[in-house]
Amino acid sequence: MFRDNLLAVNGEFIVPDSAESLSSLVAGFIKSNSIKTVVLSDFPEHQEMCEALKGEVEIIADFGSQPYTIEEAKTLCARADAGITGIDAVIADTGTLVITSRNRGDRLCSSLPPIHLALIDNAQVYLDFAEFISSTPKDYTYALITGPSRTADIEKKLILGAHGPKRVVVFRSVA
Repeated sequence: MFRDNLLAVNGEFIVPDSAESLSSLVAGFIKSNSIKTVVLSDFPEHQEMCEALKGEVEIIADFGSQPYTIEEAKTLCARADAGITGIDAVIADTGTLVITSRNRGDRLCSSLPPIHLALIDNAQVYLDFAEFISSTPKDYTYALITGPSRTADIEKKLILGAHGPKRVVVFRSVA
């Protein structure tokens, strides 16, 4: 259900054919899409991802190993081709990704680069928004991401990426 609803809002969903690691799957995607620069938020698989990306892409900001001022962080994230984040939860009936204020860099890495690469292996799954809101702790702020940024002009022409990422690509390993 989540996958179908994500695809319905122009998101992309990638699962490997075999037991390929999430890190190598993302590294392969980066190479095949000619992505040159990335920023990484501070998510649980962060160190493994850094190792997999060595030599494949330039990591211009790594929130898991280095602090940045807000101005530095905004500048670096806006300059990156892609941002990589872990996802805390997904809301199945809308294909929505949820990130919290718990991990450093999540909101900037998911909203400023033109491509958001989202890792959902550790995500809590909620059926709908009501279940999410009634089950989540109130001590964090949450960002809800439902597909790529989109807007339409007066002629109803849809434009992707006007106020955020043009592509949202969700990765999930087989295991």
